[in-house]
Amino acid sequence: MMQDEKRNIPEQDDLDEIKMLLGDDSETLEDADALLNDILKEYQIDAPAFTGDLPDPETILAEIENLSARLDGTAPLAEEDASMEIVEAEHTAEDEAAFPEDAVPAADAPHVVSDAQRRNAARRTDNLQTEIAHQVEAAMDERQRENTGKSQKSGKRDTETYDAAPAQPTYESAAEEAVELGRISDDLRAFRNIAPDEAAAKAKRAVGYYSWRCTITGILAVIAWYITAAPAYQWWLPSFISYVELPYIYLLILCVLQVAAMLMSVSLISDGLRHAIKLNFKSETLIALSSIVSLIYTLSIMAVPASAGYLPFTPVVILGLFIGLFARRQRYKSIRWSCRAAARPDGKYCSVKGMRDTEGRVRTVYKTAPHAIGEKFMTALLEEDSGERMMRLYTPLVIIVSLLFALIAALGKGVPGCFLYYWSAILAVSVPCGVIFCQVIPLAAVSAKLSRIGVALAGSRGIHDISSTEAAIVGETDVFPTKMVTVNGVQAFSGFTGEKVNLCALSVLKASGSSLYDAFAASLPGQPMSLPAVEGFEFFETGGMGAYVNGEKVLLGTANFILRMGIRVAEGINLKNGVFIAINMQFAGVFSIKYDAQPSVRRSLTYMVKHKIVPVLAVRDFNINPQLVETRFKLNPDNFGYPDLEERIAYSAIRHTDMEEDCAVLAVDNLHSFGEAISSGKRVQSSVNLNRVLGLISACLGIPLTFYLLFMQSYSAVTPYNMFYYLLLWLCPVLLSSFGATRR
Repeated sequence: MMQDEKRNIPEQDDLDEIKMLLGDDSETLEDADALLNDILKEYQIDAPAFTGDLPDPETILAEIENLSARLDGTAPLAEEDASMEIVEAEHTAEDEAAFPEDAVPAADAPHVVSDAQRRNAARRTDNLQTEIAHQVEAAMDERQRENTGKSQKSGKRDTETYDAAPAQPTYESAAEEAVELGRISDDLRAFRNIAPDEAAAKAKRAVGYYSWRCTITGILAVIAWYITAAPAYQWWLPSFISYVELPYIYLLILCVLQVAAMLMSVSLISDGLRHAIKLNFKSETLIALSSIVSLIYTLSIMAVPASAGYLPFTPVVILGLFIGLFARRQRYKSIRWSCRAAARPDGKYCSVKGMRDTEGRVRTVYKTAPHAIGEKFMTALLEEDSGERMMRLYTPLVIIVSLLFALIAALGKGVPGCFLYYWSAILAVSVPCGVIFCQVIPLAAVSAKLSRIGVALAGSRGIHDISSTEAAIVGETDVFPTKMVTVNGVQAFSGFTGEKVNLCALSVLKASGSSLYDAFAASLPGQPMSLPAVEGFEFFETGGMGAYVNGEKVLLGTANFILRMGIRVAEGINLKNGVFIAINMQFAGVFSIKYDAQPSVRRSLTYMVKHKIVPVLAVRDFNINPQLVETRFKLNPDNFGYPDLEERIAYSAIRHTDMEEDCAVLAVDNLHSFGEAISSGKRVQSSVNLNRVLGLISACLGIPLTFYLLFMQSYSAVTPYNMFYYLLLWLCPVLLSSFGATRR
């Protein structure tokens, strides 16, 4: 008993080694932290290791001294620990009586660490760990504020990161590089760390907020366009609206319209200016700058009429404000429908995940078993889309180019007074609606459709991963759901009873993990409440499985498998799809099975085959093969993947892994939802690619063309309504491409 309770205290050399390891770099801190926790475990002190960020060296040193004092029994008790020590005195009284202090000379007595001391050490370590966590969190916040201040002083852009980004898995097939999460969209920061149902309600309110603002801004744009275009087309206008007769009233009306539109877009403009101060240029910055320059030009005409006499580009600027507001509305709309689809009461979803190749691209996708929706998916919804990322590069470049072009056109022709006019014209036409709308419109339209069947795409990253898919792993229940598999009663042979044959078949099928067990359990009457244990289970490449049930060897498979095992099958049995069973190398019975094709499964498989996506049959049911799929679904078996047995078993078990990032989530575990997620992701990505090209073409053509016309002083071509038409011309194909993404 004495030997069981005696413990050696940590050697002073161990503590000295920790002190030597302490330094300023994180690696030595990590080594010291690990060694300290190893000592705690070695001497059987139930103290958990530090979690989170590493503590500072002073904290680890204090813990070392505290540990040494606790083990020596000289550390003073805290108030809460003193009260606990009184309660634990009863548990240690017997030990103290059995081993009195004067039993062994103090100089020779080995140190004894009692259970009470161990519990005290554990409690103190828990308290210390909590305190360390608070100190580290405060230190990290202070460090982040210091880094933010330094980045602003040095002119670097702020980078929004996730509050608690989990460590990303490293894919060996992707050159051992971890997949990094993208930055959160500035419009969606308020949606971090909230539940899907709450996020859906919040996004719905945001959609309503921007809907009426978009409506008013659109009406103002049309009014401004009519006022500027009516004289050229000789349309009716009130007599007081005339730039020739009453220029001040005319310009004042345009100015009021633009100010009203800017008030409707006050959040857009304020965000654009705020980002510009941080040198974090986005589309809002470009739209805000265009509005401000145009407004200043309008006011300058009213203040100094002789400076310039050309109409301001008010309708084009208001249209740009409408584009910015509508993009935000669609972004919130996609969040609303995606979160609504991910807000099931039970919170159980199947995740669509991808397996990456050596280049880091997703080539094969699969869906997992139902599980609780993770924070990774909700975070992925908030990532910046490709349009936002592109605008970060496009906006500062266009601002510089437009400024240079305006200076060249104004100074080159000797009309410096027209600088604001030139700059406002180039800025107005430089808003690339195709880039701004590239993802928000198609994703919002597709998300609204997918939410009806409980499917949600995992933001920009999930769409990009799905778009490169070339194969999809489908399981047994995907191709033939349990309700589409009918099992007829057993036909017993060789003197075996039907009950025994059913019992053996169910036991082996349950051990196999095949969905055929569920079909048997649903179709066979009078199944036992519990099945006997199965030993020595194994699969056979020739189309069967076997195991020992109650000491009897049971083989289950196709007729060909039974024959290959050297067992003679009874004559007169002619079944295309059946389950043959043998017990102790004697043919025991056969089950007739009927596989029916489900229309939704046929449509999904047809879509995959049509779009060069290979359905890989990850099945354990020996009856399901490309030939059966050809018979039931009328599809070419060469279009299906049917790997060998070992790979099929591995692929069928991949449903229970959670390593890769989510590409989408499915509320219903079936092939229809799986196929819709894949097809929708591909269509959205195709629309995104086309929209980006259209947006870049419109900007690359519009900016140089406007500069050329201004430099040549062809002012009759550079009119507000012509510029308005130009933006609308490039907006129409973007809308057609975006809303066309909903068509399968």
